[in-house]
Amino acid sequence: MRFFLKHIALTNWLSLLVLLAVSSAAAQDSRFLKAGETIQLNGPTIWKLDRLTAQDGATVITNSNPFTIFVDGALDIQGTLTIRSFDPSLMQFLSLKPPRGIDGIGFNPGPGSSGSGPSVPGRDGGAGQQGEPGSKGANGRDAGSVTLTLLGRASGKLRILNNGGAGTIGGPGGDGGNGGSGEQGGVATPQRVVFGIAAGCKAGPGHGGDGGNAGNGGPGGPGGDGGNGGPILVTAFGDASDLSVLYSLSGGPPGAGGPGGSPGQPGQPGFGGRGAPGCEGRVTERRGRPGSTGTPGPPGPSGRPGQSGLFIPEGNFMHIQEG
Repeated sequence: MRFFLKHIALTNWLSLLVLLAVSSAAAQDSRFLKAGETIQLNGPTIWKLDRLTAQDGATVITNSNPFTIFVDGALDIQGTLTIRSFDPSLMQFLSLKPPRGIDGIGFNPGPGSSGSGPSVPGRDGGAGQQGEPGSKGANGRDAGSVTLTLLGRASGKLRILNNGGAGTIGGPGGDGGNGGSGEQGGVATPQRVVFGIAAGCKAGPGHGGDGGNAGNGGPGGPGGDGGNGGPILVTAFGDASDLSVLYSLSGGPPGAGGPGGSPGQPGQPGFGGRGAPGCEGRVTERRGRPGSTGTPGPPGPSGRPGQSGLFIPEGNFMHIQEG
């Protein structure tokens, strides 16, 4: 009850403000909206008219701007006049994908290299970094207020779709970085070589380094929140028995969470070291282990739906909520 009384008080203040605003606005004798005509509002707008005539299919798009209509005389709608908050044909675009994670440091995996030193094990490849998180989707815009004050006779069908804008889908997560390749093991070390003849094997070939782990995909970005529905105030002081108002003021739907990024590629293992005079090679036997595979990033959470607006009717006209 307290919430209701607060809005009644708000209505009285708004009515006073509307009357003050329209009294200072430039007067216009009449306005005629042709069939199928669409008017886009670029800022807060007040129409102070002696008469408003609208043919079927005429539309005013407020683009979230406050819109006030004050008609001293007749409101004659010949079919349906629509006032809506946003153009429903506007597309919602996916956010750009962020850069993928940095690749891990890699080395020459062989099999024809000499490694980093005689008989030493190859160095392991570095791990790829996780992909960056996706960006948050854009929030839907809040609908502006729509206020109609009718002093004369009013007839026809008026649709007021003062819904909040839809939140956009969250951005995709970045792909994970690739794991670096492991280094080939060092070449075997002979005991000594005299006139090209080895006296024995001092140290065998080194083991190959392990491949670096793949970076995980980045998480998807959260979806944008839906915009709030705007308030609608329709006051008819004259005969409005032939006027029907269909209205909708729901909050905008939230954007879905963005998809997670793909994991990077695991690093390749380094081969074992090659042989030398008097020492056998272990190219295959001492090869390192491949890096582990990464996991895809989780999808982002959905945004929050917008809140519904408030409809305040005053007068003897029919009003029906859509949806």
